[in-house]
Amino acid sequence: PTGWHLPDDTEWDALMEGFGGDKSAGGKFKESGFEHWKSPNTNADNATLLTFKPNGMLSQEGNLRV
Repeated sequence: PTGWHLPDDTEWDALMEGFGGDKSAGGKFKESGFEHWKSPNTNADNATLLTFKPNGMLSQEGNLRV
């Protein structure tokens, strides 16, 4: 659609700040519960209704595992 674009870093940072910053914004995008997220998944309430879901995970060494 007209005007649609992928957000740049400035737009993404503003979105995150609008939902409490890096430490708390993640939960506003995630569903609560453990169907798709590992415990503890604290503060996840999906307030944005975007329902982000995980895709892979980082190992303790920092390597992505899909």
